[in-house]
Amino acid sequence: MLSRILNRFKVKKGRRQKLNTLRESLSEDTKLGVEFTFNTIEKASISIGKNCHLDGHWQIYGELRIGSNVSFRRGTLISITSKVVIGDNVFAAENVFITDNDGHPTDPGYRKEMTETPPGSDLWKPFHAKVATTPIVIEENVWIGKNAIILKGVRIGKNSIIGAGSVVVK
Repeated sequence: MLSRILNRFKVKKGRRQKLNTLRESLSEDTKLGVEFTFNTIEKASISIGKNCHLDGHWQIYGELRIGSNVSFRRGTLISITSKVVIGDNVFAAENVFITDNDGHPTDPGYRKEMTETPPGSDLWKPFHAKVATTPIVIEENVWIGKNAIILKGVRIGKNSIIGAGSVVVK
């Protein structure tokens, strides 16, 4: 079953290693949603527990640890350059955004340099050293409501509920 799900991804030249990295991380009972896509690099570390349902777009350039019985619905966007740890029994509704990084440098001089450089160059890569990043931990039994945003450096405690539309910064 898992191999049939993964085989629906069009593997372009040079992307087979990325697909193998994901395949090695999934248990047979993990389900990937219809809209599931991912980007990763060779140095990324991925660990996914049993009985998970993952959907949305995942950018994994650092370390991802997911427990068992975890569900992320469609529209999810997760961007990892450092580390994201998600405990057991976490449920996230649609359109949740989780990022352990700023996505761009906060230094105005460096941002100016980026605007003068074509997109796709090393300056635009999300794991570039000039982008601030801090790990995120989401403990067990957490529910994340629709359209919630979880930003870098956050630790969400056990049995928490993040309301729909919330922006979590601390």
